Amino acid sequence: VIAPQDEKVMALLLNRCREFGIPPIVVDPSRQGLAEAGTAQHQDLKVSLKGEHQRVNASTAVHVVELLRHWRHQVPDEAIVKGLKQARWPGRFEVLQKKPVVIVDSAHNAASARVLAKTVADGYSGRTVTLVLGVSLDKDIQGMARELKAMAARVILTRANHPRAYTFGRSEATELFPDKEWSVTQTVNEAMDLALSKAKDNDVVVVAGSVFVIAEARERCINTGH
Repeated sequence: VIAPQDEKVMALLLNRCREFGIPPIVVDPSRQGLAEAGTAQHQDLKVSLKGEHQRVNASTAVHVVELLRHWRHQVPDEAIVKGLKQARWPGRFEVLQKKPVVIVDSAHNAASARVLAKTVADGYSGRTVTLVLGVSLDKDIQGMARELKAMAARVILTRANHPRAYTFGRSEATELFPDKEWSVTQTVNEAMDLALSKAKDNDVVVVAGSVFVIAEARERCINTGH
């Protein structure tokens, strides 16, 4: 079962299927409903995770379950409904508080940053967004900045307390986020304090990049309540 892929990746996967005589099932997100795996009761399933990409992931999972059923594995409908409704993915578009909204998402490349920006636009259109961004040394920083800058009114660049953390400079902030209000901090706690001090109740703070940054932001919010 193959979820939608980049054209080159899809060609590679389909070629491998042919090599091993595997009949591929390609998930088609353009169809109506969550899944088109042959059972009508799966068309209105509720997915707890946010974003169109998570509906594609859920549809892929339902296709796999349908194959397991075809091979006589017992997977009741209630388990599918409950599994999708109660699924949690800490650190992936996770809403930690509501006033202001604080979202953490471990988007750490250009593709996942693009998905994050779209999900924010779909769910929080018209709201002022502060982006807190920290990345690891080996990441495509320019690609991520290119995908995320349009959604943010202000940007706070930071670094995790980790040896692989990238340290942003002031000149780099100007280059990556021209025409944006920006700041550079040396700790995630400092970045979160600054972001929350600037955000109004109806604003959105999005923390993205390194999973180490996300972990520190989550711990701060959970321990302090904001």
